[in-house]
Amino acid sequence: KKPILITTIIGGTITRLITVLFSTYLVLWIQSFKGITPEQAKDIYFTMMMISVVVSCIVLPILGKFIDNSPAIRLAPWAFLARCIFTFFFYLLNAPNSIYAYTVCVCIVVSTLCENNLIDSVFAKNLSKATRGMLFGMQMFFCNLGILLFSLAGGWLYDSFESKSGPFVLIGFMDFFYAVAVAYMVWKYKW
Repeated sequence: KKPILITTIIGGTITRLITVLFSTYLVLWIQSFKGITPEQAKDIYFTMMMISVVVSCIVLPILGKFIDNSPAIRLAPWAFLARCIFTFFFYLLNAPNSIYAYTVCVCIVVSTLCENNLIDSVFAKNLSKATRGMLFGMQMFFCNLGILLFSLAGGWLYDSFESKSGPFVLIGFMDFFYAVAVAYMVWKYKW
C-alpha cells in the first residue's frame, strides 16, 4: 500500500497547486494584457470561475459514478493528462476575454477538480483506520509545502519570461510527468 499512498500524496500536492495558479497567476496573466483594466480583469476572472462552478456541477457527479465503478487510480492519469493538454492550450492564448480563453480556463478548473476527486478517492480507500489521521495530516503538510514551493517557482517564472503563462506551463509539465509515472505504476503494480 505504501507506493499508492506516496503516489496519491504527490498527486494531491500537484492538484492543489491550482489554488495559487488561479487565485494569483490567472489574475496577473489577465492584467498583463494591454487595455485590460483591473475592473475588467476582475470581471473576466469572476466569469471564468462562475462558468467553472456550473460545469463542475454537471461533470463531477458523472465522474463520481465512474469512480464508484472502476479503480480511480486507473482514471487519474487521464485527468492529469487532460489538465496538461489544457495548460498547453493556455500557453497559446493571446487574449483573456475570448471564448477560447474562457473555455481553456474552465477546462483547467474542471480537470483539476477531477484530479482532486480521483486522488482523494484513491487516498481515502487505501488508508487503514490506525493511521488515517496521521496520513491526512501528512498529505496536507506536503500539499502546503508544494504550494509554497510552487509560489516561489511560479513567481520567478512569471517575472523572468516575457510570456506570463510560465506558471501554467510548469503545472502542465508536472501533470504530464505525474500522469506518465502513475500510468507506469498502474501497469507495474497491477493497480
